[in-house]
Amino acid sequence: MKKTLIAAIALIAFAFTACEKPELTKEQMLTTKNGWVLTAATSEPPYIMLAEEGEEPEHLRDLLKGYFLDFEMDDVYFYASDHGLKVDPGKKLPSAEDLAAGLGYDKVTTLGTWNMTYPTLLTKVPSFYDKKADGSWVLDEVTITTLNESTLTYTYTWDVKAKSAKMTGKRAPRASKGDPERYTFTLTFTAK
Repeated sequence: MKKTLIAAIALIAFAFTACEKPELTKEQMLTTKNGWVLTAATSEPPYIMLAEEGEEPEHLRDLLKGYFLDFEMDDVYFYASDHGLKVDPGKKLPSAEDLAAGLGYDKVTTLGTWNMTYPTLLTKVPSFYDKKADGSWVLDEVTITTLNESTLTYTYTWDVKAKSAKMTGKRAPRASKGDPERYTFTLTFTAK
């Protein structure tokens, strides 16, 4: 009886340990096969949007409400295990005018080679469409604050003098003199 009980306990213990999933590395979490979609974005201090003539500028803390364009909201970012970084524009595509202004993607686009030395990640921050003289994309250095199988959150510190924002509609680097010259964007992505 005692040997049977010990054998049963050993069998149960083996079954539990055999069912445990091995812990994923940060790189394995980032390279989820279905990609990442932007689900939250904030600015500190609140981002100041230029107003139409005669209007007061908007101060946006929640960037999903007025900063990001509709076609940017369903972009899917893929971090491949070979370090290739691609974006799929989803179903909402930019207009011909937006594309002519250098905004958005109308097809799956290779953005470059991502690199991670956790918590630092070299990636492409949504809404910044900077290219080098050779036509390749400029990647941005961000700091990861959350990375697990379902959520990727990073912060991006943007020095307005060093890098332009998209310049369409009411978007501009600053509304007027005296406005902040540095913003910290916190972007949260959800695994698709």
